[in-house]
Amino acid sequence: MHQTSIQKKLLTAGRDGLPLAFKIISPVFILVAVGLAGTAVYQWFHLVMPMYGPPYTAFYFVSTGIGIFLVSQILLHYYNCIMVSPGSPGPDDRQCKRTPGLRDVDCDDNNYCKHCKFVTGEDTQHCFICGRCVTDLDHHCPWIMNCVGRDNHKYFFLFLFYVTTGCLYLACFSVPPFYTITYYHKRFSEFQPRRIDHGMLSLCAILPMTLTVAVGGMMLWHCYLLGTAQTSPEFALNCHSKLRAYKKGQRWSNPKDMGFAKNWQTRFGLENNNFWFILWLFPYVYEPSKKNYDRVEIEEDLEDGRLGNHGPSSSAIIKSHAGAVSIQQRAQTVHHV
Repeated sequence: MHQTSIQKKLLTAGRDGLPLAFKIISPVFILVAVGLAGTAVYQWFHLVMPMYGPPYTAFYFVSTGIGIFLVSQILLHYYNCIMVSPGSPGPDDRQCKRTPGLRDVDCDDNNYCKHCKFVTGEDTQHCFICGRCVTDLDHHCPWIMNCVGRDNHKYFFLFLFYVTTGCLYLACFSVPPFYTITYYHKRFSEFQPRRIDHGMLSLCAILPMTLTVAVGGMMLWHCYLLGTAQTSPEFALNCHSKLRAYKKGQRWSNPKDMGFAKNWQTRFGLENNNFWFILWLFPYVYEPSKKNYDRVEIEEDLEDGRLGNHGPSSSAIIKSHAGAVSIQQRAQTVHHV
């Protein structure tokens, strides 16, 4: 009994201390990410490109222009990952904090968050790090100091995509001179500077290749999730549902899955766009289609009987006005025979 109480206290302390830990390490991670990008740009001009010839040549301008474009995309989408809200079931992210406490609501109701005391959508989960509900929550990422949810999942994927592409692009220029100088002990070209920082050259070759594998693997995973209309938690639940259906001799399919192309268009806000297959790379050049998705519609949920207590003794009446939500209980008349 005593051991059980200690375990509960440790779990509570860990849960309460985790948000503070993320608040401390996330700014450090962001500085590291920005520092790596800045270092890559500096070494590109200082170490890598001097190996291939003098500046002000067509090759220099084209190669550097592509590199600058990739870096700008990385920083732009990284900024969006941090600043764009992951998606809230209410009108804004603080709705669940401002809403007065809801009383007499069935805590087992899938449309109710017992932590925020707020009526939510079916695809909403509570993030204990942020202390808020997020629609289509995938995970809380310390590298962006934000959750990855429905509204910023595309920016998170694009950040991973451009990081992978940028690292692979840098490796294509840094690996050949590193291999020639280190293993063959020869000059890479006649333009090679006399003094070279071999340690930095090794870092410019090895680190991009390592990040290409690591970040590229995560990028492919989120490409699969976006293309199949899932999140990481939903993937685990869907696998469990498939396994149960398989044991019963049945076949289960994700009801949210509309096919790769349609899922991709929906997640990037490119429904009915003929050029969706290229525009998803540049979300700033088009106006995404606006959809409320699972924003809470109180009246519809009330008509469907999905909110509040579902027991025979009471029912929930939900009223919404001026952004305020209140739940009142109305006891049903019980006739005794």
